Amino acid sequence: MVKKSTSHRSTPPGGRMGMILRSTLRSLQILVGLIVVGLYGHSLGTYSDSHPSHKSALVYAIVIAILSIITAAASLVPYIRSYRFFAWDAVLFVLWTALFGVFAKVWIGRGGYDTEGGRMRAATWFDLVGMLLWLISACGKSSVLAARILGRMVLIKYSGGFHVLEGETRQEYAHGTGGCLSFGRRVPSV
Repeated sequence: MVKKSTSHRSTPPGGRMGMILRSTLRSLQILVGLIVVGLYGHSLGTYSDSHPSHKSALVYAIVIAILSIITAAASLVPYIRSYRFFAWDAVLFVLWTALFGVFAKVWIGRGGYDTEGGRMRAATWFDLVGMLLWLISACGKSSVLAARILGRMVLIKYSGGFHVLEGETRQEYAHGTGGCLSFGRRVPSV
């Protein structure tokens, strides 16, 4: 039987625990997006023409939630290095922030606890949760990308003096998946 070589494969950033955390974060983003689509979709379905600006805000909320669901689902696909798309996560964070701001101004602290008001307040709080999840995603990815870029710059600059620690390959070291970098210090040759 022929055994496949896995020596050329690099481990995902953060290893198995990082993969579990990223999958959990993306699953929560999908769940919050689905809840927001359901809550605002119901309000759009029972919409009255008395407030035309309210309808556009509901459509905006649904579009942002659908974009979030698609992005999070695409990031769950194996072998897609989603850290490269941190700018899109930052854009979604800004869009969720605007969404929360618009609905918080209208529904948070407003009197009346009828069915529609309670549903809209709940949707507004889910907007806040969605905003925070996308903030975590954008900040986490930007730090991974910065570490990778900085790691490559340091490794290129001092490539003659860097040696692998504890059995790591140079490829793992260059991609930031192993060890820690000695920022600016030459590691003595062994």
